[in-house]
This record gives sequence, C-alpha cells and structure tokens, in this order.
Amino acid sequence: MVGKWGLGSPFSSTGHPNRQGFDYFYGYICQRQDHTYYNGHLWENEDRVAIDNKIVDPDVRFPDSLDKLDPRNYEVYQQKYYAPDYLVKAALNFIDKNKSRPFFLYYPTPLPHVSLQAPQRLVNYYHQKFGDETPFLGGSYFPCRYPRATYAAMITLLDEQVGQIVAQLKKNGLYENTMIMFCSDNGPASNAGVDPVFLTVQDHLKAVAAGVKATCAREE
Repeated sequence: MVGKWGLGSPFSSTGHPNRQGFDYFYGYICQRQDHTYYNGHLWENEDRVAIDNKIVDPDVRFPDSLDKLDPRNYEVYQQKYYAPDYLVKAALNFIDKNKSRPFFLYYPTPLPHVSLQAPQRLVNYYHQKFGDETPFLGGSYFPCRYPRATYAAMITLLDEQVGQIVAQLKKNGLYENTMIMFCSDNGPASNAGVDPVFLTVQDHLKAVAAGVKATCAREE
C-alpha cells in the first residue's frame, strides 16, 4: 500500500497497515497530516521518514496586512519537497521489485484532496487558461492565490502519475496481465477554495484520458 492511511498509527494500534494485511506501506499515516503536501515526514512501514520541509499548521488565514492579489505573498505556503513525488516513486519501485510474481498494489493517492497545493508549472498552465481568480484566503486549509487553476493542476498531476504507473507496467511486460481499478472515496469537495461545478465530470474524464496518453507516450 502506498498513499494515504487514516485507520491507525504505528504506536499501540491494530489499525496500522502492516497489521491489516499489507506487507509494505509507504505514505501518510493520519488524516490531518494529509492536509498539507509539503509535510515534514512520511512513513515507510513503521519507520518515520523525514522530509526537509518546515512543519506548518494548515489552519491559517491570509494576513490582512498583505495584498491578497499578489501571488508572491502565497509563496510561503509552498515548500521544496512535494509528497506526491515520493509516493509515486515508491509505487513504481514496488512494481519493479515485484514484477516476477503476482502482486496487489493499493494506491490511495491524496490528490486532489485539499489543501490546494500543486507544482507551479501546472498551476501556471491552468492560470493562463482560466485567467484571474478570487483567491482562497485560508481557514482550516492553506490560502491559495489561484484555487481553480491549482485544483485542475492537482488533477492533472494525478493523471500523470496514473500514466507513470501504466508505463511501468508496460515496461515490465505486466500491463496486459494486470487489472486496474479506480474508485472515489467520497465524491467532489466544495471547501477550501475548491469549485467542483467549474470543472465538470466531462472535463475530468477528458483530462484523465489525455494525461495517461501523454505520459505513456513520453515514457515510450
């Protein structure tokens, strides 16, 4: 299992993934830790893996003293090491290490759960498409200058990661003998600046298809 887990910690809990049938675990171990993508650590089995990010409580509001339209004032809510990059690498490594035997990989990605945080290259891409936006000023989750563009960027990053997993299966000759299943945990959100009406279901399906196709093409 690689991704988000919220049913028990490594300490005095029978709910930890390794105690619930998973031979390997890498990812987030609690719901609140998942409220930031620039977290200070992840878990590998029962070992804490440090990430060189400053631990910041996501329950903040944008300061009244700053210009809320200046994107530079939101840079403080972004850091260097982005957790989904580590997650997909762990998933790809798992596939590579187990390519000679049948395996089950459960990949509960946190994307696109809030807080709204995404690689700048993708945010810029959608900002150019969508134009200016009303910023989300925080409260329970981090402030975000371009919430629609960032949410779309997070979905696109998920699409790219699915494409990476498919490409890894093809690379190891496993794709034609692998069943891939998708499901949602609780449907679309409408908090923390997310606007589910703006991005329709059709837009999501087109993005998934385009993202998988483009990433597979790059890998091949």
